[in-house]
Amino acid sequence: MPKIKKTDWEAYYSQRSTLASLYSRTVITCYFMSRLRKYRPTAQKFKIAELGGSHSFFYVPIQKEFSPSEYHILDSQPADHLDPKGKNIVYHQKNILECEKDFVHADIAFSAGLIEHFTGEKNIKAIESHFKILKPGGVLLISFPIPSVSYRVTRRCLEKAGLWIFHD
Repeated sequence: MPKIKKTDWEAYYSQRSTLASLYSRTVITCYFMSRLRKYRPTAQKFKIAELGGSHSFFYVPIQKEFSPSEYHILDSQPADHLDPKGKNIVYHQKNILECEKDFVHADIAFSAGLIEHFTGEKNIKAIESHFKILKPGGVLLISFPIPSVSYRVTRRCLEKAGLWIFHD
């Protein structure tokens, strides 16, 4: 059985975004922002937690429109990838598979393109971690790619060309 390569997250974070990822980021940011407008807490102060957000592109629009009192980011990578560095960001260099109950106690927890990096039991644990950091009645948003025909064909081509970087 061949050994599965590990994703080189250092290389991933140091690369410039492609036009496709900029487009997908715009689409998912617009979607998340619309969901936050609809479901955000009515309280003046609330906490948001982004799982897998070492290079968060959500922070600026969320901070600009909603000004959460705390913006928690949980990622296994060091905070030196974080851009921008906001005054209300609380960074947790933590494996999301190891989250404890009420770790953050967030009003809103979300991730974009995170859980598809796990399979089997780890996938279930990754989803459960989102719930562990939410306070009761909190809002959860999770996005992941749907394996459409175009996604599968594109991925297969990138894998055959040795350009697919998300091995785990």
